[in-house]
Amino acid sequence: MDRQSVYTLSLFGEDRSANGGQETNKQVQQELVDFILEFHLDNVFIYRDQIRENVLSKQYYCDVDIAHLIAFNEHLAHRLSNEPADIIPLFENAIRTCTQRILYPSRSEDDLRLSKSLPEHQLLVHSSVSQTSIRGLTATNVSHLVRIPGIVIGASTLSSM
Repeated sequence: MDRQSVYTLSLFGEDRSANGGQETNKQVQQELVDFILEFHLDNVFIYRDQIRENVLSKQYYCDVDIAHLIAFNEHLAHRLSNEPADIIPLFENAIRTCTQRILYPSRSEDDLRLSKSLPEHQLLVHSSVSQTSIRGLTATNVSHLVRIPGIVIGASTLSSM
C-alpha cells in the first residue's frame, strides 16, 4: 500500500548516542583517525607514510586494505561493509584530519578545524574478499560494500526526473 507520509533521511548522519548507546559520528571518526595514524606492520606506519607520500605529490587519497582495518578494529570494518554510505564520508574526513596533523604538527586542533586549505580526500578500499558476480547480487546486497569483477567504463550521479 502506498502511504501518504513524508520519508526523511539525514544526509550528514545523526547523533546516535541516544539510540541504544551506539557510537556518535565523532567517536567513529576519531577511531578512524587512530587507525590511520597508529596502524603499523613491522614498525612501518603504512597509512601515515602513504598519506605523507601522496600529499607531497599532490594526490589526496589513501588506499586502505580492509584486512588491516579488521585487524585493528573488527567493529569498524563491519560497519564499513554494512553501512558504507555512513562510514565512507567519515573515513574521508578522518584522512583529511590526519593529513592536516601530518603537514602541520605544531598547530592546535582548533586551528586545524578552522583551516580549510586542503582539498577533499578520497578513500580507496581494496579487499581479498571473494568476488560476487553482477547476476549474483540480491536485495540483501543493497547498501552494502561488495566486490564485483569488471572494468568501470562510466560513472554518473543519480538524478530524479
